[in-house]
Amino acid sequence: RLYRPLVVSTYAVNYALGGLNPFGYHLVNVILHLAVTWVLYVVAIEVGFSRVAALMGAAVFAVHPIHTEAVTGVVGRAEVLMSLGVLGGLWAAIHGRALLSLVAFGVGLFSKEQAAVLPFLILLYDVCRRKRLVEGRRRGDRLKFFEAAIVRYGGYFLVLGGYLVMRGIALQGFRLPPVGFIENPLAYAEGYSRVLTALKVAGKYLWLFIWPASLSADYSYNSIPIAGSILEPGVFLALVGWGGLLCLAFYSFFRGERRAAFCVGFTAVTFLPVANLIVPIGTIMGERLFYLPSAGLCLLAGLTQDYLPRSATAKSRLRERGARSGGKAGVGFLSTAMRPVGIAILALVCVSFTVRTFLRNRDWANDETLFQKDIQAFPENAKLNFFMGSGAMDKQQWERALSFFQTASAINPRYSQSDALFSNRYGKLLLEVGRTHEAIDALEQATGIAPTWSVPQFNLGLAYAKQRRYQEAEAALRRAVSLNSQAADVYSSLSRLLIEMSRFEEAVSAAEEALRRDPEFLWAHFNRAWALEKLGRFPEAAAGYETVLSLGRNLDLGEIQQRLLKLRER
Repeated sequence: RLYRPLVVSTYAVNYALGGLNPFGYHLVNVILHLAVTWVLYVVAIEVGFSRVAALMGAAVFAVHPIHTEAVTGVVGRAEVLMSLGVLGGLWAAIHGRALLSLVAFGVGLFSKEQAAVLPFLILLYDVCRRKRLVEGRRRGDRLKFFEAAIVRYGGYFLVLGGYLVMRGIALQGFRLPPVGFIENPLAYAEGYSRVLTALKVAGKYLWLFIWPASLSADYSYNSIPIAGSILEPGVFLALVGWGGLLCLAFYSFFRGERRAAFCVGFTAVTFLPVANLIVPIGTIMGERLFYLPSAGLCLLAGLTQDYLPRSATAKSRLRERGARSGGKAGVGFLSTAMRPVGIAILALVCVSFTVRTFLRNRDWANDETLFQKDIQAFPENAKLNFFMGSGAMDKQQWERALSFFQTASAINPRYSQSDALFSNRYGKLLLEVGRTHEAIDALEQATGIAPTWSVPQFNLGLAYAKQRRYQEAEAALRRAVSLNSQAADVYSSLSRLLIEMSRFEEAVSAAEEALRRDPEFLWAHFNRAWALEKLGRFPEAAAGYETVLSLGRNLDLGEIQQRLLKLRER
């Protein structure tokens, strides 16, 4: 129940131009990321940063490893496009281009709802640069102030209202989508524990910004255990970290140096909607969610360059820029040797981040490498164990797959009872290793959770057939057919079951239904030929077996060749 039509439209353009070739999708994401970086740079200049400070802040943003998920992961485009709309709208508002700002706001909103923070960022900018909506303090100025505020900010709320109406129409309502326990256990935690854990997660974002060593594309249950005490190290350090940032913001604000306050405020305002403090969102944590909030911290890192010594001319220019931004620009207070040292340190940080980003991008080469790296960082993640098990299943590594599924079940004992995808895959795995009774239990759970999904019904039918529970198997397969009438494999399996039940005419009909949907389905041809042989229609059966042999040239079909020889001898 997501409403992000602009992002979907860009995917459609990608598909029209290059199909499913991933290069085009990644290229667009990189171009958008570079555009966001540029707009962040020019916004920093408008806030009062020196060009060196703005450049360093933008450079940190451009190469930071925490952005890998948003930029490298194709679905992260929502974050990048939304951020471009927000920063573009902020820049346009600073320059008084109201219409352009509103258009950018619309771009952000129709990319992701988090863009709703833009009017609050504009307010933050106005406060930090001491922008007066009305000059003077005469009687009647209060009314003029409200009129000016409506002109300045009202348009954004009109656009937001229009967006909400369109979203409600498209999604047929305004209810928030349900949040799964696996994806966000915070949604199921009690109030006090929920707040503590949200703080713990917020602290983890800060730590990953400083030290992005252990990154993951998935933080679902139980990567971050629910917190129970404010004295837990993760909670306590989060309070220290965020508390320190807020103290820095207030200190710099009341001292007149408001650029640092703007940086911290930017991070706080943009992070709040995804912090699980207002409402629970679809995940407990996601590195992509910190894409826009991290921009404020990147600028704060760049701002350190404006506190290092410089020439008298540069100091004068910086004071002028600071005055225009509504605060006092920092002028150096350390020895003159610290200026190049500061630049060198940030440059070294950027180089280190670039190397880490390069290495992290290699992790995203495919699902297997990504999940292997992530599970090393979070072995207690139930979903990652499930993903690893599914990958092992695809390679027919049954025992290895079973180990991962059992680990996932041990981490979350209710996994099979709450997630149809898990219970279906687990049931299919158990069926492959011959644990049919357990497979049926898992597949029955899957059909109970998702009664309109045809796949577990199909697998359940196969499991019943293995136990020769033919009536139940037929019922399950016919339910699968009713839920997905285009599934050739279901019709083929039904045909095989009907042969075992000696209902050969019906078996022929079911096989022919499969062949209508997939004319080259080898096993449907085989089932049809076998049923025809049982009916004594030997010439048709022989023709069917010949078709099977022609379709399966690379398979060992010795038994079918023997059947064909016997039919020809008749």
